[in-house]
Amino acid sequence: MVIYLDVILFENFIVDFFLILLTGQITKLEIKYKNIFLASIIGSIYVLSIIYENLNFLTKMPFKIIIVLLMISIAFRNCELKLKIKTSLVYVLLSMALAGLCFFFKCSSIDNIYYFENLKKFSFKGLVLALMLVYVFIVKLVCFIKQRVCNNKLIYDIEVITEKEELKFKAFLDTGNNLTEPVTNLPVIIVDKKILNKFELDKEDLVKIPFKDVSGEGFLTAFKPKYIRIITKDRIYKEKAFIAMNKCDMDKNNEFQGLISLRILIDGGIIC
Repeated sequence: MVIYLDVILFENFIVDFFLILLTGQITKLEIKYKNIFLASIIGSIYVLSIIYENLNFLTKMPFKIIIVLLMISIAFRNCELKLKIKTSLVYVLLSMALAGLCFFFKCSSIDNIYYFENLKKFSFKGLVLALMLVYVFIVKLVCFIKQRVCNNKLIYDIEVITEKEELKFKAFLDTGNNLTEPVTNLPVIIVDKKILNKFELDKEDLVKIPFKDVSGEGFLTAFKPKYIRIITKDRIYKEKAFIAMNKCDMDKNNEFQGLISLRILIDGGIIC
């Protein structure tokens, strides 16, 4: 019997990825595809213990339990040990259900069901693997669409009005942005510095606003425009705020160029 190792590893990778993804959805744990990918690699490599006789000792029950716990721990790193054990049981039950389904198809006689000669060569294993790939693709696609729809609802059109110029850009609602200017207590909108280069600002108009984040403490250079406009589908809101310059890109996809504070939207009656 000829065994193609690369095919076996790839097939087991798909099966493990599907089972871990389905386990995460059933247990409602946070799904990170990178972690699931790594855990699936561990599961696909484990199949070598069945192929090579020198590794057959790894097929014993204690090692199987360890491998399952290891895969679940990699796939869902942030959950507690008790929850990892419960999740591992769900994974094992799904594996048994899938194995039983495959055994059913294998033992079923096609000749007793169909009368077409070409169906004798039909691969149920190929069908199952294809369905798994389609399922993973659909799940990923649905998550992507939901994320885009959610992001679009949180992006606002902003116009900055000064005595000389106007600037329009898109800002993402950052609930963690509670930054205010210390003297006036006005909220601060953080904007990519590169889109503010067109503004001709005098040095005396610039202020330093202290900030603190996970990377440390520092100061942001900011200025106070005449006013800002927040444009929604229903109306245009006129508000007061400071505009702070950020040197880093806000969004690699360039969907927005600034971060707007939740306080501006609440105080302005945009979000009630």
